[in-house]
Amino acid sequence: MGVITRFVDILNSNINAALDKAEKPEHMLRMIIQEMEEALVEVRSHAAQFIAEKKQFERKKDRINEQMNDWQAKAEMALAKGREDLARQALIAKGDCESEAEALEAQIEQVSKGLNAITEDANKLQAKLAEAKQKQSALLRRRETAVVQLNSRKVVDSQKLENVHNKYERLHNKVAELESQVEAYDMTAPVSLMDEFRKMESDSKVEDELAELKKKVANA
Repeated sequence: MGVITRFVDILNSNINAALDKAEKPEHMLRMIIQEMEEALVEVRSHAAQFIAEKKQFERKKDRINEQMNDWQAKAEMALAKGREDLARQALIAKGDCESEAEALEAQIEQVSKGLNAITEDANKLQAKLAEAKQKQSALLRRRETAVVQLNSRKVVDSQKLENVHNKYERLHNKVAELESQVEAYDMTAPVSLMDEFRKMESDSKVEDELAELKKKVANA
């Protein structure tokens, strides 16, 4: 029982600190719950032994009390018949029964104290076990919530990335469209007056260079 009492005290003072320091609080909490469940089985086993022992002492005391009453009756009967010697012996036997009954009562009281103490330990351990299971449920809910939030953020981030990619594609297509429009305009735009003069000057220069080249070839 002392071991169980110390175990309950340790849990009362250190379970939260242990979980805060643990790298895997869920794993540690499962171990703590398992240890408390095993301890609770042990406590209940001890309680069952105390109860059985107490009942055994009480039955024995009841038999002694019956014997005391029987010796009392025998002593009275012996006196009624003038057998004082037998009455004296019956009272001595009754006194022995009383001494044995007192010893049994002391044993019953001791067992009762032990049973009360172990019952108190069992109640503390049961309460602590319920608290640990509540913590376990809370941790599981927190983990599930975190997983849902993480998955949601992944979906949102994926959608954002896709939106950026789509915007880039639309911008790229718009630029390509504008470039195509410029190119088409250049190809179909009317020739300006300045362009006509530039072309005429270029053609005249080429014609002059060609005539000069012909003369050179003819004089060779």
